Amino acid sequence: GKFYKAVQIAPPTTNYVTNPSFEVNTTGWTTVVSGGTGGSLARDTNRAYVGAAAAKLTASSGGSFGICSNSVSVPSGSSVTVQCRVWRETNTSVTVQVRDISNSVTRTAIAATQTGVWERIVASWTNSTGAAVTVQLRVFNGAGDGAANIWVDACQIELSAYATPYCDGSLGGYSAAGVQDGSGH
Repeated sequence: GKFYKAVQIAPPTTNYVTNPSFEVNTTGWTTVVSGGTGGSLARDTNRAYVGAAAAKLTASSGGSFGICSNSVSVPSGSSVTVQCRVWRETNTSVTVQVRDISNSVTRTAIAATQTGVWERIVASWTNSTGAAVTVQLRVFNGAGDGAANIWVDACQIELSAYATPYCDGSLGGYSAAGVQDGSGH
């Protein structure tokens, strides 16, 4: 606006990812290789969407290399939305998934479409299984060449049918759990 100020109005939410922005390390994230061998996960301070670091995923040889967040329980009839920012320099195959680990099935997967920018990728799913299930946010680098890199930052899981703005404990007056912390910043 005219005075270079903005107001963001969004409903309160809880980000259930325990390490959403890789500021200190990659703790809380596990890796998975689907076909092929190798691949790597590293904290990288050369590129970040929020804060000073992001996760760098180097492709496996001959398959897909991915990272998995901590798990979250989704009650029957409830919805879950996952989101993260992904940077890819080339047209590397990247997907963001809601993975139902209770039933060993990917419930939804959204592919990246942009290169050279931080792209927000959002995936939602409503649990119609008749029982509570446990899900994870998963991000896959599907290049399969053993060399291509992607970067991931600002990850979020929320029990909602839609995405809200990214939140974590380092942002303006709210904790990662969406509770006002009284800091006034």
